[in-house]
Amino acid sequence: MGRRVAGAAREVPATEPPSQSRAGIKAVGAASLGAAGAVLSAGEDACKQVVASMSATTSGAIGHRYGDDAESLAQTSLAAVQSAAHTALNVVSLGPKAVAKSSAVAAAKSGAATAAERDNHGTHAPASQPRGGEEQHSGAVP
Repeated sequence: MGRRVAGAAREVPATEPPSQSRAGIKAVGAASLGAAGAVLSAGEDACKQVVASMSATTSGAIGHRYGDDAESLAQTSLAAVQSAAHTALNVVSLGPKAVAKSSAVAAAKSGAATAAERDNHGTHAPASQPRGGEEQHSGAVP
């Protein structure tokens, strides 16, 4: 298909200015990429539905064999696996730069909010240390 598009770009009719034929080829290419994205998105949605169906069926079978508590445990465990898989798909689709940037922004906002909260309470020491520099020992392991 790429060769056909490239061949069409070379075979410009004499009545059409070259810029118009290139614009048409670009429009077709953009539409093709959009369609490919829609197909991939539909495939991803279908995979999510299959995994959800398999999860429900598996937990139902476990519940039938081992009881309601085991079914509940299986549902919770499989939901966690689904969440991890969805997160992995989202990270891959975003790319590492976007994830790092988002994490950095969230950490900066959290740090600023913590600092503002300490300033409002008149505390300048970190929250994990007691005021006045005194150490308190409760005997419990932190």
